[in-house]
Amino acid sequence: MTRLSLPRAAVLTLFLLAGIASAQIDARARELLEGLMARFDLTVNTVDDTTKATIYDEDGNVVAEAISRTIRDFVNRRAATIYEAAPGMTLTTVLKDGQVRMTMTGMPMALPVPPGTADNLEALLEPTVWGGFKDGDVATYDGHQSYGDLLSGDQVSYTTTEDTGFAGVVTTTTRFIFTPTGGLYGYYLESEDSPPVMFVYDEPLEGGYLVGQNSNLYSLNGSEWKLTTRFEAIELKVNEPLDETVFE
Repeated sequence: MTRLSLPRAAVLTLFLLAGIASAQIDARARELLEGLMARFDLTVNTVDDTTKATIYDEDGNVVAEAISRTIRDFVNRRAATIYEAAPGMTLTTVLKDGQVRMTMTGMPMALPVPPGTADNLEALLEPTVWGGFKDGDVATYDGHQSYGDLLSGDQVSYTTTEDTGFAGVVTTTTRFIFTPTGGLYGYYLESEDSPPVMFVYDEPLEGGYLVGQNSNLYSLNGSEWKLTTRFEAIELKVNEPLDETVFE
């Protein structure tokens, strides 16, 4: 059994909180973060997650839609992503036995694998069990905070520095916005190597699995938050038999 590693950076950061220990941690921040993580089932063997992403331009117009499927087999260290580039045309990337294969519907031979593809697939299988805060990590309770009419509630800010491997050492601050009952409305993510983004869930996360949740992704444009991507869960299978034909 292993801890679930998620497909979207938006929810991956939540797993950093899976085992809270001692460091520069505010007591109320600890209470909210530990209470949140206790609600979710993070221990899984397999995940098969299909999501639709709708991408918008700065004026709110739809510029692209894509359906992607991500399969993770933690037990056998296998992973696959299946991207629908156009109706009837899919790009499939598979990691099996330490090797990566990329194929496109209708093409008779495998495609060249771009640099970094293997690292990205390996990252899907990385265990996310965390032993506690490291020296220098900080979690604070900031009281009630609002980000326009998009997100408001009790905020906890968590800052940590992680060696991500393929992306190097990155310092990230995640500002979690909690409901009055300790669920999660969404979060605001700041990283030194990328502009601020904000994830807002359709419904507050109260328990179950952290994957398979509908959400909106916003980016900060000047002083205004702009909707950039809409994520809609199509199908989620956890600990169910995998489609072995994907790995053949």
